[in-house]
Amino acid sequence: MSFETLGDVNYLAVLVATVAWAILGAIWYAPSVLGRALSRASGWDMPERPPSAMYLAASLLLYFIAALATAWIARETGSGTFSDSIALGLAVGIGYMTVLAAVTPCSSGSLTRSPGSGSMRRSPSWGFSSWG
Repeated sequence: MSFETLGDVNYLAVLVATVAWAILGAIWYAPSVLGRALSRASGWDMPERPPSAMYLAASLLLYFIAALATAWIARETGSGTFSDSIALGLAVGIGYMTVLAAVTPCSSGSLTRSPGSGSMRRSPSWGFSSWG
């Protein structure tokens, strides 16, 4: 890979992907859509207050970095067709999510025992939620 090809990336597409990711995440995790169901299924408690500005800004920056990295990989591999893009998206998505799904429960302090139960629960205390 070459840093020279970063100049060939379609930055408008990267910005659109960043905003789309943020909007999809906001809808997906909204309590009235899937937020409560995801909370119950994962064992996480819904936050009592909305996310802080620092959390939202950090999330947007990370979405941008991920979209830029994916666009760069697409440019480097010559993924120019729709089917190439789908294959790349599946490979990157499944690859990253497999690692995140395996690493997140192993993170320090990410599993806590629920009071009064014999089960382990995920604690929402890891990640950016501790920033504010």
